[in-house]
Amino acid sequence: MCWPGWRWATCKAAARPGLGGSVYEFLKSAQVAEFPLDETFRLNAPLTRFPESKFYPGRYRPTTASADQRLRLGDGWDQDAASWERIALDPDYPLCILLHDGPTAGTSNPFEVALAARVARKLFAAMAAEDTADAHAPEAIRSASSSRRLGYI
Repeated sequence: MCWPGWRWATCKAAARPGLGGSVYEFLKSAQVAEFPLDETFRLNAPLTRFPESKFYPGRYRPTTASADQRLRLGDGWDQDAASWERIALDPDYPLCILLHDGPTAGTSNPFEVALAARVARKLFAAMAAEDTADAHAPEAIRSASSSRRLGYI
């Protein structure tokens, strides 16, 4: 990617104290033009509401193709699921927050890792057959397998 004045801005900004912040802060301090997002194909309408209201008021929307998309789960996906898993994976709840009433961890939390891996495994198993052919699915399986080998699951 190339921005006008990039080489000059790099040298000038690097000479300032405080180097080591975010790339966004660096580009902003170098007065590089900003091009905010206005459309997403990864999120449906309910999931775009927060970023639109918080970061892109009136300017952020899902594509027409993704606006009404919902998670498609196979028949009987919830038969052996715990009650919290049914809620966490239910397409009627596009956003779900799980609260852990236990000890916190700073940079690593094995409980959170195990929980995320468990939900990912359940989700992959619950997805309708046509959705599991996605290119990212093998990576999700490998990640869950790694977590299981490390004893997080």
